[in-house]
Amino acid sequence: DKHAVLDITPNAVDRLNYAQWYPIVVFLNPDSKQGVKNMRTRLCPESRKSARKLYERALKLRKNNHHLFT
Repeated sequence: DKHAVLDITPNAVDRLNYAQWYPIVVFLNPDSKQGVKNMRTRLCPESRKSARKLYERALKLRKNNHHLFT
């Protein structure tokens, strides 16, 4: 068996569930703004996105879409 790794929106996950494809959703839950910053510094040092904004977005995703996460 092979599995694709996709970066998709919560709306797309809902559509896949509706089509009975049942995706496995993995949410990388950040522990803090500093944790986001440290991870991004190691993995993508050239990125200029705000760690605070990314952390706030993650909190919002977790709050509004927790039912989609495996």
